[in-house]
Amino acid sequence: MRGMRRGEREQQPRMLDAPLYQGFRFCVVGAGTAYALSTILPFGEQRATFLDTWFYSLALVGTAMLAVARPLLVRHHRPAWLCVGLAVASWAAGDIYWSAAFSASPGDEIPVPSLADVFYIGIYPLAFAGFILLARAAVTRLPASVLLDRAVISLAAGAVFCASVVVHVLSIDSGGALGEKITYLLYPVGDLMLIIISLVVLATVRRRSYPTWWLLGLGAGFFATADTAYLFGLSKDAYVDGSWVDGLWMLGLMFMALAGSLNPATGE
Repeated sequence: MRGMRRGEREQQPRMLDAPLYQGFRFCVVGAGTAYALSTILPFGEQRATFLDTWFYSLALVGTAMLAVARPLLVRHHRPAWLCVGLAVASWAAGDIYWSAAFSASPGDEIPVPSLADVFYIGIYPLAFAGFILLARAAVTRLPASVLLDRAVISLAAGAVFCASVVVHVLSIDSGGALGEKITYLLYPVGDLMLIIISLVVLATVRRRSYPTWWLLGLGAGFFATADTAYLFGLSKDAYVDGSWVDGLWMLGLMFMALAGSLNPATGE
């Protein structure tokens, strides 16, 4: 980085190895993993209510803080990681707002779009910008024709997924509300774009990549799976707060935040 001394460049990534930061990362990953596991364990009606209230919100806030901490501590790729961090924080804010405003409301009484959807959908343009900036740095030496080939292959693979979801969303009875259908359509389209970028970069860098892109790709994949399951469950009113879908959303955010917490010099 121009304008920085060599010692400063080496010192900044070491901040990610500080015991306090490492301890915080361990707590965030532990809380997110614990919540995700709790959504698939057979608790039945014995499931503790605190898991889906203050513990869930605490895990979301911690994950957002971990994601935003990276650009605050390290200048390396700061604009990219700031976008990713704000993306995670945006979705977390939307879900906390949704839980506070609508968790006790029947599904047919929840307005779509709502302020929660604004924050939810905010993850996509922010994460897309961050992914693009990181991808530019990862594949700068490859010719455009190679990148185009990777993009076409990834787009073809994702188009099947997106088409099936779009057809289902259009078939949902929303009382003729155009805004509701457009809102629902933005989710699979946003997921598809993030997955395409991840696949293109992973297919390009291959073994030369640190775990960063694998974690970003897993995060995007978990998010797409959760969004798809939620949208398919809308027509059957099958979504239940605290289900495995919430666990996948939590893992998606956690992996994105974890990707930014890795030391760029060591990949750890």
